[in-house]
Amino acid sequence: MSGLMALIGVGLGSLLSSRAQARAWERDEMRRWRDVRRTAYGDFLAAVRQYRSYVTGPGSRVNVSLHPDGRRLVPGIGQEDSEYQEKMEAAFAAVQMVAQDQDPVDAAHLLTRMARRTAVASAIPGAEAVREDIEQRFFSAEHDFLIAARRSLDLRPTSIAFTRDGLGRVDSRLVEIYQGQLGSGDT
Repeated sequence: MSGLMALIGVGLGSLLSSRAQARAWERDEMRRWRDVRRTAYGDFLAAVRQYRSYVTGPGSRVNVSLHPDGRRLVPGIGQEDSEYQEKMEAAFAAVQMVAQDQDPVDAAHLLTRMARRTAVASAIPGAEAVREDIEQRFFSAEHDFLIAARRSLDLRPTSIAFTRDGLGRVDSRLVEIYQGQLGSGDT
């Protein structure tokens, strides 16, 4: 009887050990996927920012053509400068592949679309009136992507509410000082 009890004890210990190992493996796998997602989200954000920086820069060469649907314009970047667009598109594809749910993918898609519209607006002389709206929507889309990415990574949300309240006054004051300096340079 004691031999049977020992055998049951060994079997039970083996089963419990196996279950503990399986749980540890699952935790490690979840951690690895979270790290993969964090890297993909960071790479995507960096690629979008590089693309935006390029297309709004003085040396950019962006052409614009009408989309086949006739309702929007599509930016085109020449072969020699296509690395920024290719990195952005590849990073977006990576987000699509590793995202755990649809929210980061949707937010990344919107941010990519806003980056393209930034390129279009930068390439069209006389589009200054639209650029400010695009800039605001771009930064809003970027913030929405960060929120969706943080949620996907099980991180607490962040807030930029302080910028909406206080930065308007700061901006007004900076503009006032700047315009004052322009006025004093004329005399």
